[in-house]
Amino acid sequence: MTRSVLALVLLLGALAPRANAEIPPSNAAVPEHVSLLDLRWDHRLIVVFADRARAVEVMDTLADAADGMEERGIRWFVVDRWGICRSNGVACLHPTDLRFLRKPDRLASDAEAVVVGKDGLILRRFAEFDLREIVELIDAQPDRQDEIAEQEAEAARRR
Repeated sequence: MTRSVLALVLLLGALAPRANAEIPPSNAAVPEHVSLLDLRWDHRLIVVFADRARAVEVMDTLADAADGMEERGIRWFVVDRWGICRSNGVACLHPTDLRFLRKPDRLASDAEAVVVGKDGLILRRFAEFDLREIVELIDAQPDRQDEIAEQEAEAARRR
């Protein structure tokens, strides 16, 4: 009986969280992943690789522009240097896709951005995150121009 109690105590002690264990942030990445191929033809992507402090600022900027992101079919992903990913979707990009998009060298700035078109091709890499420039790039793309024309034609039909 004492062996059973001792085994139970040891098991519970092993399962209990350690006092010095690092607790992930409450908004840590969702464990599921999505691939670039899953998003191709349905979404444009903004992927930002940022240091921890800048990542929060970038996420706030992107979240404030939620209506514009939705209108343009944009899914965004912000990845900090520890690989913690946050997104406006339900999952983060698969780690293999993140390695593909990230430059092999270290961050040249505190927030680099990669913009991917609906066709899955990289449109441009930005040394520094600038949402205005990114939106201008996306809006200048031929497929986006077609979408804008369709939206204007639909609005004209409603009048």
